[in-house]
Amino acid sequence: MGEANNGFHAGLDISSPEGTPLLAIADGVVTEKREGGLLAGIQIYFQHSPADTGFPVWLYSKYQHLREPSPLAVGERVRVGQVIGYSGRTGTVGGHYGARGYPHLYLSLYVGADEAFVVGPGGALPVQGRFLDPLAIYTTGPLDNHQLKDLPGPRKLVVAPYKLADGRTVPSDTRVVWPYLCSPW
Repeated sequence: MGEANNGFHAGLDISSPEGTPLLAIADGVVTEKREGGLLAGIQIYFQHSPADTGFPVWLYSKYQHLREPSPLAVGERVRVGQVIGYSGRTGTVGGHYGARGYPHLYLSLYVGADEAFVVGPGGALPVQGRFLDPLAIYTTGPLDNHQLKDLPGPRKLVVAPYKLADGRTVPSDTRVVWPYLCSPW
């Protein structure tokens, strides 16, 4: 699972004003924190067990371009919807982003068969893991990109569970949420 992710973009860019709170998408444990240069920026990694998410696989998430390092410590446990840091533009100032950079969250997900992961040049990633489209965790279908690709159009529509500013989650029994606070319609 090299740094080029076998040609995949390997994540989801979600634009947001700098300083927007970022939420843990699920219960989990911090596995790595790091700072990189251009295109990398400040990052934090999490491991989410099947007991955390209700999924039959282990999930690993990476939040990238944080405004500053998260105050969370490696090994610290987080709860779904907990603020884990703030969106920023680190790693995007200069180059093709220009002098002002691009404030956003770059969210990547990987799946693994078990809790084994390795911390290497690409971050804290599952041993023999696979890239997962981040929107796939919000479907009721399979957690495999090839199976997701073959779903009929209506089954590909995504309705993400979310957390409100008052602390409620919608639906109330969700184990995963969108990485930003939302407002009711």
